[in-house]
Amino acid sequence: MASEWKETSIGALCDAGICAVQTGPFGSQLHSYDYVATGVPVVPTEAIRQRRIDTTNLPKIAASKAEELKRHRLYESDILFARRGAQATGEIAFVQQADAGSICGTGAILLRVIKRETLDPEYLSFVLADVSAKAWFRFHAIGATMPNLNEGIIRKFSFRLPPPAVQIAVRRALSCLDDKIELNRRMAATLEEMARALFKSWFVDFDPVRAKAEGRPTGLPAATAALFPDSFGEDGLPEGWQETPFGDAFDIRNGNTPSTEEPRYWDGEHHWATPKDLSPLASPVLLRTDRTLSDHGVAVVNSGLLPGGSLLLSTRAPIGYLAFASRPVAINQGMAGIVGKRLSTAFAWQWCAANIDTFLAVAGGSTFPEISKGTLRRLPMVVAPADVSSAFAACVDPIVERLVQLARENDHLATLRDTLLPRLISGELRIKDGAARGEAA
Repeated sequence: MASEWKETSIGALCDAGICAVQTGPFGSQLHSYDYVATGVPVVPTEAIRQRRIDTTNLPKIAASKAEELKRHRLYESDILFARRGAQATGEIAFVQQADAGSICGTGAILLRVIKRETLDPEYLSFVLADVSAKAWFRFHAIGATMPNLNEGIIRKFSFRLPPPAVQIAVRRALSCLDDKIELNRRMAATLEEMARALFKSWFVDFDPVRAKAEGRPTGLPAATAALFPDSFGEDGLPEGWQETPFGDAFDIRNGNTPSTEEPRYWDGEHHWATPKDLSPLASPVLLRTDRTLSDHGVAVVNSGLLPGGSLLLSTRAPIGYLAFASRPVAINQGMAGIVGKRLSTAFAWQWCAANIDTFLAVAGGSTFPEISKGTLRRLPMVVAPADVSSAFAACVDPIVERLVQLARENDHLATLRDTLLPRLISGELRIKDGAARGEAA
């Protein structure tokens, strides 16, 4: 019944002993010199997004330091708030089993549910992840330049709390979608790793060539193994392979920004990508852009419309974001558009990923590092004969196609979840009675 839903707040729940809120360690407790190469992960603001902890580059501290900060240790089903930053403020993460044992960072606030028979923590995480909740936290955050949350603001957040059985039913419905999204994300990560490992084996370490030179099995099908030579030339490359400028194998296009004072250039049907569009991507696939161009806008962009399947590389602010365009797209001056000429863009993807350090080393710019398109075109690249390159493309092009499919599926699932979420947590959309009691649907 709707009457069973009660208006409450985080503060009221804390006062009742149902949950507790705690700010991460003070800066005086955790210094830059405390971080080490290996150890216990610490979760900073930037790792908190979309109800997940991004574990890609978490800073770490020694176990002894983690013991000092044990009151900030994370447990499964804790909720973390990103408490500062224009983009991050209000984002939350629901701590998974794999994240347990990490330390709450100085830029985070921890919320822990104590009485789970009254409040389901995962249900609460969905409430807090709703777009209206994030907007509320950002509106109430302190500071215009650097918005900041604190415990007091979080305690004031109010919402409608349904009976426990309804919480569980709603959580189950939404987590099914989240679980599928996470499964797809892991599958995409595995596919990326497969492509990376194959490129490194063939074109960096030259494993098949070394194996044949030493009389060892290559581990490849006989027809594929036969494509590789069994010796190296005087230049250190496999016999018959050569070094060529990157721009000889790919068409590299520049971009620019149409005048923002010309309304006729903007808000059309054509996508226009900037490095900002690539930064939040969970996989190397760009489905949409923040801004779009009209036909007039595309006409004044140097790149024109790059074809779908082109590789996009951010060349400044920062250098190194990579993504495949899922549809035709124009680009700004902070991007390079890479179109296949002699080789597949799947090869360019892995070559660029393997050479980010080189890009940074040759970058110029007084305000911020930037690699010019001319420099990018001139960088030397090892190229195998066409039959080897074709064999690589036959292996990796389908991986790229699958990555695009998974990205589109996750986008659809996320849209469905985000459409259902506010209706479910408001009671507008009901779970049938049997499901609400925890019975099989």
